[in-house]
Amino acid sequence: MNACKSILEIPSFEVIGKRCLVKKFKPGEYLVCQGDTSSYLPLITKGVVRLDCAKNEKDVLIDYVVSGEACVVSFSHIQVKSKVIFTALALTEVEAFLLPVSDLIEIIKLYPDFSAFVLEQVSVNFYDALNRYVDLQTNDLEKRLQAYMEKYKNKLEINGLRLTHQQIASDLGVSREAVTRAFAKISTL
Repeated sequence: MNACKSILEIPSFEVIGKRCLVKKFKPGEYLVCQGDTSSYLPLITKGVVRLDCAKNEKDVLIDYVVSGEACVVSFSHIQVKSKVIFTALALTEVEAFLLPVSDLIEIIKLYPDFSAFVLEQVSVNFYDALNRYVDLQTNDLEKRLQAYMEKYKNKLEINGLRLTHQQIASDLGVSREAVTRAFAKISTL
């Protein structure tokens, strides 16, 4: 799937940004905690954020959000007004424009370029989630690893985050040794 347009490229962002709370996060700080009420949509202008869901004492990767992207997983909580089922953790220095949920519908109506940005982000993320679900059901670890690397390697490295075998293993829900073996198997093909 192609990368989405950056929020920073949208003409209305300058106006929309004035309605946001701008906040900086250090590595290890949470933008959103599981169990919070969704009160804003994070628009990431700098850094890398890991989205995951803790279930049965295991963190499950949802996605990485990088500079220029919106944390669209937040949209899943806006209309249902439920507590969020994910965490958003800063992995690098992060700057986020926090768009209040109370302003979101009005902004979507007023700014078609922002509406198109949001729709594109939601569509791409939903498409990726469906593919990830199908991959889990049908592909072996080598294919899942290749798909993971295609999606995240450049995206994260460009934003200053280098993946380790341990991080990849955690994201894929397998052991570090299994990832190392899969990389070895892929390199011999």
